[in-house]
Amino acid sequence: MYRVFLLFMLFSNFAGAQYSGKELDSLMTKEYYRLRKERKFEEIIALSRKVIAQSKKIKYLKGEIYGYTRMGNMQYNLRNYKEAITSLNRANQLVEDHSFEDNTIKASINMGIGLCYYTTESSYQNAVKQYDKALIFANKIEDETDRKFYLYLIYSNFYGLYSDIKNRQKEVYYLRKALSVNETSYMLTELARYHNLYSKRPDSAKYYLGKSQRIAKTDFEKAALYNQWGKYYENLEDYASAIRLYVINEKLARKTEEAPLQEDALIGLSYSHKKMGNLQKAYLYSEKLNAFKDSMKMLQIQNSNIAVSDIITKNGKEIHQKFSNIWKIYVGLAVLLLIILFIFGAKIYKNEKKKDLAIIHKKNEQNLKLKQKVNESFEEVVLLAKDNHPEFLTRFLEVYPDFRKNLFDINPGLVMSEIRFCALIFLNFSTKEIANYTFTSTKTVQNRKNSIRKRLNISSDTDLYVWFSMLDAK
Repeated sequence: MYRVFLLFMLFSNFAGAQYSGKELDSLMTKEYYRLRKERKFEEIIALSRKVIAQSKKIKYLKGEIYGYTRMGNMQYNLRNYKEAITSLNRANQLVEDHSFEDNTIKASINMGIGLCYYTTESSYQNAVKQYDKALIFANKIEDETDRKFYLYLIYSNFYGLYSDIKNRQKEVYYLRKALSVNETSYMLTELARYHNLYSKRPDSAKYYLGKSQRIAKTDFEKAALYNQWGKYYENLEDYASAIRLYVINEKLARKTEEAPLQEDALIGLSYSHKKMGNLQKAYLYSEKLNAFKDSMKMLQIQNSNIAVSDIITKNGKEIHQKFSNIWKIYVGLAVLLLIILFIFGAKIYKNEKKKDLAIIHKKNEQNLKLKQKVNESFEEVVLLAKDNHPEFLTRFLEVYPDFRKNLFDINPGLVMSEIRFCALIFLNFSTKEIANYTFTSTKTVQNRKNSIRKRLNISSDTDLYVWFSMLDAK
């Protein structure tokens, strides 16, 4: 109660007081972090507005930039995407206009703008561009704690984006990158999700869910955790256990207003009840799911329009700037070409441009053909593996020429039979599939996996298939 009273007194006396830059910094650090920890986003927005007003009075650039950045990120947390983009763009404009050097705030601005593009599904391409910029600035942050904080957030956001667009290779790459910075409950749950949905390895899913459960604290982390426990039991066809966990998942998701987790819970409940023969309940949850999707779709359209409008505005400014720069170049060239007989120079320029375009076109055709060949080669290698064909390893090493070299860099003593076995794991064949294709038992295959772990120094808590998926084979 004392803190609330103190904050009220602070705001009520703010307008009449004159604050120094140092005092404004203190408000936007100590007070900001306290309010953020308590998730008082609206109070942070009010504080930011006051800081911006005071900073303008004393012409304190840092305070103004920090105020707009804090306000934009808090508006995003409240799902006010139009206000969020407006504030973050204002902060970014001030940074660019005044060449303001602060890698922490730059990372925060670009990540915030990228999140608005991603969350509203208005432009994944622009979201990636913003995340890339944020990553550059985050790596330059001197304070190790702040650097790790922003790297974790950026890697996590990259993971979410590539998960949505179903780029599984980049999805698991950024998931691993985030976990290498900080093993949080949520990201451990997401790794379990990857095994639940795609690798179909229940033992790995159970392992990471166990790790996540030991450190889960917030309702959001628990909602995600119970969702994947439900999926785990659903995969085991223990639908009664799955339903019990999905019910908890739905309650926590509604409490935290996490739409994706609410949707996943309703999908799981409808499916599990259907598999148990409870058709009435399955239909009930299916109807709830459809109604929920409709409401989210309308909200998504509104949010998308906001972000698209911002992109169009930015693109218009960029085009205007490009035309302005091009006009200046042409004026300069015109003067120069008049002196050195510009007619001949213009002809040479046109010819060179035609050649460049022809070369680019030819390279694009070659790249397309190369991609087609890679896809065909992969299918060919998989078929040879399934047939246990003696030419399998030879053809595999032709398609992935660096695979053997990378393995030899780790252990030059590997024999060809071990490399062949590694190739089967790289192609993502399960233990049962390898046993079937090589006419051996699953126990033999598992023993060979354990042997490969020792030979390549792969720790027991590292997923073997994910390790090979990260190996640069080309």
